Amino acid sequence: MNSTILVSLLKHFSKGEIKLFSKFLDSPYYNSNKAAISLFDEIRKFYPEFNSELLKKKNVYKKVFPGEKFNDVKLRKLISDLNKLAEKFISVENLTRDSNQAHNAFLNFKKDRHYFDNAGTYLKNWKNVLDISSAGKDDNYYYFKFCYESHVSHISSFKPKVESSYKDKELKSLTCYFALKAMHIYCLNFIMSLAYGSSQENILLKEILALDDNGFFSEEPLIHIYCELIRLFTADIKSNRDLLYQIHKELAEKEKSIANDEKIALYWFISQYLVLTSGKFVLPWYNDLKWYYFKKQIELQIEIGEKFSWAAFVSIINNGLTQKEFDWINWFISGYTHLINYDNKKLLVSWAKAKVMYTKGEYVDSLKELLLINSNLGYMKYNISSLTIMNYYELGNYNELSYYLQSYGKYISKTDKLYDIGINKIIVVGFIKAVNLLVKLQYCSDPVQQDAIKFKIEKLTQEKILSRNWVLEKLNEYNIAN
Repeated sequence: MNSTILVSLLKHFSKGEIKLFSKFLDSPYYNSNKAAISLFDEIRKFYPEFNSELLKKKNVYKKVFPGEKFNDVKLRKLISDLNKLAEKFISVENLTRDSNQAHNAFLNFKKDRHYFDNAGTYLKNWKNVLDISSAGKDDNYYYFKFCYESHVSHISSFKPKVESSYKDKELKSLTCYFALKAMHIYCLNFIMSLAYGSSQENILLKEILALDDNGFFSEEPLIHIYCELIRLFTADIKSNRDLLYQIHKELAEKEKSIANDEKIALYWFISQYLVLTSGKFVLPWYNDLKWYYFKKQIELQIEIGEKFSWAAFVSIINNGLTQKEFDWINWFISGYTHLINYDNKKLLVSWAKAKVMYTKGEYVDSLKELLLINSNLGYMKYNISSLTIMNYYELGNYNELSYYLQSYGKYISKTDKLYDIGINKIIVVGFIKAVNLLVKLQYCSDPVQQDAIKFKIEKLTQEKILSRNWVLEKLNEYNIAN
């Protein structure tokens, strides 16, 4: 049952949510299926990992339906029913926990029924909630501000004298919400275009920037900072430093008025921009600023208890080691592994420890750690394999390396798993070819053949390949030594 959608969903529940879901199932208003209660009571025993042998379907079936012959169809139907109840629980929880959603839902009911008695009181109460949430603005704030202004405008339209300012406020709140969502999408697309070399142009954003130039967002620092960020993305090298400094200054001044999720997004956009343009805009303080925002992002995510994907974990380790922040990386690995949203956390930690050792030049220990990993399948395959290849090369174990490259190359040619995580197999194949050529170079004594091999390596690195900088670094080291 560990592979079911239901168990996958329950893994993301907190301890408190598990308890509340149990109460939810006990409520006859939401659930009349007693078998669903029994199934959940059995499953929750294995929270949070859900990886016990006792969680096999037949074992669970005996507990839920004692004395009955195993019926796979019946159990799958019950699992599906419980999953739907879990989804419903999430919706109900979000509605009841979010005052903005609750106010909006109730006022929509009054609007649909043309029942406006005491509407002013509800609007006043809702405004108080919005005033409190305005201390940390995000897209939800702007959305519900628009909903609030819409209700105010609608109810006010029945008054004898209608003020145009109601509609103006509704339009402004809608524009703010639209502008912020549009910039979220644009910033992400821009980062992806830098990473993968695609091009884009967006006419709507020119209109949003024009609004900002005319002071439309003067009282909305979050949206103004996003506008500045977009200007940075499209700036030339002369304007780049001034814009980056301005964003850095404004963000430091206005951080307290921005919600945590928006701060995390802004930190990520800035750090990724600095990572992906480091070769284009070479300024002494770029590297420190990149790490400053990356670390702020991670530490804020830790503070609010946010989960990290395996890919985010890999990125954290790689970025920290680039800065030689060994103490910080060890602090993260030892203290926050539980926040990783990945079934095989032990595998990730082993890879991370091996990467730290490699960066310190401890190649033998790094290789030992990697070779002790029992499972090298799935999403981490190319990370573990590429690090293994680098260790073999650094140690000069070229025979073992050649054998490993041959085996890894066969795996890459047959698998489709890399496509599942957005990694193009071509960049891995290019890396394998480049390393094979680096090995060949070690045994070549003919200057003409050496030049031919070097030319092939340089040609491979002109395209996007895995660990391109490392390949070029090894080639440069060879040139210096020879």
